[in-house]
Amino acid sequence: MTRQPWEDLAEAERAHHDRCAQLYAAGVMAEQLRLALADFTGRDMALRVLLDAPPEIVLELLDPVFDLSVSLHGPLVWAREVLARLDQDRLAPPLAVLVARRLDDPDPQYPDDDYRRVAELLDLLGQRDLLAEVVRRAEASDNPDVREVAEDFGVTSFPAGHREDQ
Repeated sequence: MTRQPWEDLAEAERAHHDRCAQLYAAGVMAEQLRLALADFTGRDMALRVLLDAPPEIVLELLDPVFDLSVSLHGPLVWAREVLARLDQDRLAPPLAVLVARRLDDPDPQYPDDDYRRVAELLDLLGQRDLLAEVVRRAEASDNPDVREVAEDFGVTSFPAGHREDQ
């Protein structure tokens, strides 16, 4: 009987899971994934590994995963999926620090992009309190494009995609 291509794929996936388990058991998973997240060629694989990694590993790598989740350049969707699988109550405090840091120093040329990507992420995660703070900050901005983010993400009417069940 001829071996089917999907059998090779299934074998590769098993090998992938075995290697991930080895990284974790050796105590080097976070260290190795941090290196991969910093390398353009390693980001996608690192995020795929983090989709199944223990939450404490994801929290240890929260800074680079957050940065990717609000970046216009990179695997934004996978980074957001990694954050979405975490317990949101546990995520909220460190996430608040990262959000404040990002909005305290937005891109000087396109500050509205930073506000919008952060608001999108918080909406996806169901982080209502943090989103309300972003909206308040956006409303107070002198920049009309940033204020538009406040209009789009007003807490009383979340856009489609909001996860009310979180």
